[in-house]
Amino acid sequence: MKKTCLLSVFLLILISALTAAAQEQEQEANWRNFEVSVIGGLSIPGGTLKNWNDSMGANSGYLGGISSGYYFNEKLSLGAYFTYTRYGMDLYDLHYIVHDGGLYLKYAFVGESNFEPYVKLSTGFAIVNFPTWVAPSSARLRELS
Repeated sequence: MKKTCLLSVFLLILISALTAAAQEQEQEANWRNFEVSVIGGLSIPGGTLKNWNDSMGANSGYLGGISSGYYFNEKLSLGAYFTYTRYGMDLYDLHYIVHDGGLYLKYAFVGESNFEPYVKLSTGFAIVNFPTWVAPSSARLRELS
């Protein structure tokens, strides 16, 4: 029983090592050609967005998004990104919403290590939806885009 168990463990370790070596050789032969990133986290407003009109300042919110790019060669990639940010308000059940998107061009300084610095140029747009006073007497607050 002991010999069978030791032999099984030895074979398992040997197979794992061979599989890892085969994957490493395969990865060295092929460079990446596509990247995908998921973005998410806490967003803290600042400046006039936080302090605007005392009662209408934005609270902390959340953001989420996605980014993807295609590598033309080992160092140069072209991609697109989109993020969604949402802030709450203290006194009203309304939100400040920001949609941000665009394109980017990235140049990676590829080396021998896993550390990979890069330079990224991006251009894009921002679409904001802020609560606004409506009606002739400015008596009603509504989210407008």
